[in-house]
Amino acid sequence: FFSLLSSRHAIAVSQYSRHALTFGFRRTAQRKVSVVHHGVDEIYSPPDDGTRNSYLLAVSDIYVQKNFHTLVHALAIARKRCPDLRLKVAGRRIDEGYFKEVTASIQLNGLENAIEFLGPLSKESLRQYYCDCAVFVFPSTVETFGHPLVEAMASGAPVACSNQTAMPEILGEAGQYFDPLNPNEMADAIVRIISEPGLAETLSERGKCQVKQFSWRRSAQLTANVLVSVASNAEIPGTT
Repeated sequence: FFSLLSSRHAIAVSQYSRHALTFGFRRTAQRKVSVVHHGVDEIYSPPDDGTRNSYLLAVSDIYVQKNFHTLVHALAIARKRCPDLRLKVAGRRIDEGYFKEVTASIQLNGLENAIEFLGPLSKESLRQYYCDCAVFVFPSTVETFGHPLVEAMASGAPVACSNQTAMPEILGEAGQYFDPLNPNEMADAIVRIISEPGLAETLSERGKCQVKQFSWRRSAQLTANVLVSVASNAEIPGTT
């Protein structure tokens, strides 16, 4: 906060991160911080044929804030109604201790054959998984932006998502939300999308519309506006 006060200006990647950065001081936020959302790589696009497989996809490096332990419990609950449901996880194992806790929970719930850890993937491979999955699940407890959300939306994936921090700001009305600490609620959101093709299609279409506001070209232009305006002591245009 003291760094912020002594700076000329700051850029936050979401309204949530601006609020957190300024500790809720509205006047400081309006005067000192502009919001410039990140963009999404143009490689992410919907599948050509529109067909999808039956697995869930989660994309994130693996550490405790990403909340995979709750997702494991939610999958066990969801499989009572959808016995063939599988989960694929793409991302690096950042916290080996936490990864061991997650794998122990997988074994405890008898899900060894239902969850696959893919490791880090290229953008091309990741795009294919986004296009193929039945539901993209984002169970994180804390995000300042959440790049996998815009990648999933750009790929047309129906999204089940945590209702915390920046996620609703980025996803808008394009997701089925849940409390990330409630595995039953998470399971309900997943099963509802799986069992209601109309809902899945609606979320997919909303996501493809929502993601249009996120582009790296726009991010670059807004960042340039901030830099030029601060350097010239002018009013900063075009940022929220």
